[in-house]
Amino acid sequence: MSTETHVAYHTCTNDSKYTQYNITFQEKETLNEDDGLFKESDNKLQDDQSDKTWQFQDSKDMQTSRNRWRFGTVLFILTTALCLVATIYFATTSSSNKSENSHGHASLQQKTEDLTKTKGFTETKGYTTKEDACVSSPCLNGGTCITAGCSYYCICQDGFTGYKCGVTPCTSSPCLNNGECNIQNDTYQCDCPVGFNGSECQETPCSVEPCFYNGTCTVLGNSFSCECMNGYNGSKCEVTPCLSSPCLNGGTCTPAGSNYICSCPTGYFGNQCQVQTSCQYGWKMHENKCYYFSSINKNWNNAKISCKKLNSMLAEPKKMSDISFLISKAKKYRKTFWLGGSDRAKEGVWVWTTSGQEFTVTDWHTRTIREPNNQNGNEHCLDMHKNLDYEWNDDNCWNRNRYICEKTLM
Repeated sequence: MSTETHVAYHTCTNDSKYTQYNITFQEKETLNEDDGLFKESDNKLQDDQSDKTWQFQDSKDMQTSRNRWRFGTVLFILTTALCLVATIYFATTSSSNKSENSHGHASLQQKTEDLTKTKGFTETKGYTTKEDACVSSPCLNGGTCITAGCSYYCICQDGFTGYKCGVTPCTSSPCLNNGECNIQNDTYQCDCPVGFNGSECQETPCSVEPCFYNGTCTVLGNSFSCECMNGYNGSKCEVTPCLSSPCLNGGTCTPAGSNYICSCPTGYFGNQCQVQTSCQYGWKMHENKCYYFSSINKNWNNAKISCKKLNSMLAEPKKMSDISFLISKAKKYRKTFWLGGSDRAKEGVWVWTTSGQEFTVTDWHTRTIREPNNQNGNEHCLDMHKNLDYEWNDDNCWNRNRYICEKTLM
């Protein structure tokens, strides 16, 4: 029986080479019915040979195998052509994109480099690797950076705190009124603008309360402005309705809005203390006192007793205005008058005997005779002597003179 031999190929998954098998086709009638589809021939090759001989049952099966082989060949050729076309297309497109994106690639590369530097990374041959977390010196104000795994922590100098030592004594802006905060070791010092003072520049030009009479102070730069109440004027509200001293006869002026009120001394009344009350008949009024000039002579002791009976005392002129008033009245009488002073308790120490006060204002005669001179060691009482221009003189207490009584006007 004649046979035909054909070559078939099988491609393995991991091997691109083809393995050749020799296949023998036989007529159907030469095969035994119980041999199945294939039956090894008596002339099969040994196990170490590369091909084997197989027998098909009939020519119909052989034709089917040939058709399958032809279809595989056509499919392989089409696939190869399609891959070639795709390769040419992508090669052309890649060349075009390179020229179009050359400028953008440079910008992207620069941004990538900047990013890797700021984040603590470095780029080597296209690969990004982690560097020391302290390489960017993240600790501020002289802080020391310590690496901790993939992160870091900062050891701050005195006066600085925070994760990156960014918190200073000046962070909370402690200096007021535009004061400049300067770090001093672990604390701060404020450099204040002109007109402001204090450890934190908290003292302003208004802190000393420069506005009088309840004026409202407002800070203006390094100065101030006063808003005055009604009736007050001036840069510090110091000009008041009382500035012209409207109260007479020693009256005390008190501002009252745009007007004033006078508090009058005893013996005077009126809105300006201009009306004076009168003393009883025979008495002379001066300011808030009444004076009695006696018409009879008595020694100093009896004169003092007589004044007491009149609810008064021997006159005690304690200021020059009182002395001038008594001199002007005494000259009209052309007489010597006793006053209430004496040094009988201690020689040379003159006091007003009723009030017990020492002399603070005096009017001793010193032109012709230097008084007091305690002539003959027996002059211990005070008088206004007519022969000494009514200036003061120490005299013998037993001499008889007129006297002046004094009492406060009720």
